Amino acid sequence: MPRSQSDPEKIPDMMLPDPPHDYVSTLACSNGTSLLAARSWDKTVNCQYAYTHDGPVLCACWTADGKQLFSGGMDGVGLLSDTRTGQVLQLTRHDTAIQMANWLEINGLHALLTMEWDKTMKAMLMYWHQFWDLQTPVPIRTTILHDYPMSVDVQSPLLVVGMAKCYIEIFHLDFAGSPFKTRLSPLKSTTTVMSCFTKGPVIGYAVGAMDGRMAIWYAEEHNTSNDFIFHCHSEDKCSDSGGLPVAHAVNDISFHPVNGTLATCGSDGTIKLWDKNRRKHLKTLEIYEGPVSHCSFNPNGMVLAYATNHRLSIGVSPRYQIKLHKCNNEVKG
Repeated sequence: MPRSQSDPEKIPDMMLPDPPHDYVSTLACSNGTSLLAARSWDKTVNCQYAYTHDGPVLCACWTADGKQLFSGGMDGVGLLSDTRTGQVLQLTRHDTAIQMANWLEINGLHALLTMEWDKTMKAMLMYWHQFWDLQTPVPIRTTILHDYPMSVDVQSPLLVVGMAKCYIEIFHLDFAGSPFKTRLSPLKSTTTVMSCFTKGPVIGYAVGAMDGRMAIWYAEEHNTSNDFIFHCHSEDKCSDSGGLPVAHAVNDISFHPVNGTLATCGSDGTIKLWDKNRRKHLKTLEIYEGPVSHCSFNPNGMVLAYATNHRLSIGVSPRYQIKLHKCNNEVKG
């Protein structure tokens, strides 16, 4: 009997050599090149080469041209590396851990957005002629968030922050300093990931949560009738729990750069592909390597990178892997 499009399928994906030695906390595909960066709790950032922080690395983001990579972590230090030369410089130092970072372009100007555990969001303007002519970042805005940040995403013209206690703040990229809208997530469990979609006639964002669900929300209120929820990584009945419902966290959401479909990855060890416009589940990829912590499409959408973090039974060494999945018609919707 032929396999239906939404049936689980085990795919022989390519495993990258020399993965990190601890939890992979972010995967970031470069917009301008085919480079993939991975940051880890083992204090390393891996790309074409590896460099280290003095503490676990919590965030990493590419510049718009894909030639520089910013990383920050528990040590409060922000490093900027040049992928062409391998040179690394200290760009900034914060009083607390740099939890999240995103690269912005505002009216042709380059800015770095960082978030700290003290609820502070900072935008710093960058000036340079060449990499080593970079001047000291100029702070242009500091905003105190409504609560502790859990996840952030930026896609022009949206900047969306998911916070503790299910709060969501939405900013325009002119960064006026205060959100133009504050909402409560329709998902009543802790927010785990935010991801914007800005292609097409309407713009909005996806929010994932610990309860295994994902909500699609539209930024403008006249489109809120189109808001809806996917049950991504939750089961109504599970034999391992005596027939009771089981929820697995949604760990990451990545939108396809061409088709607008999206991938979610969860602690149930699966990646699921979705068509938000038709509100349809397209396919399940069963990874069989433990929880999938992060996923990211490359710029042309032909490859989906993902990280697995498999902590085996007590006394057995854990496995941390990064793999590449070749995308076919499954992502077209």
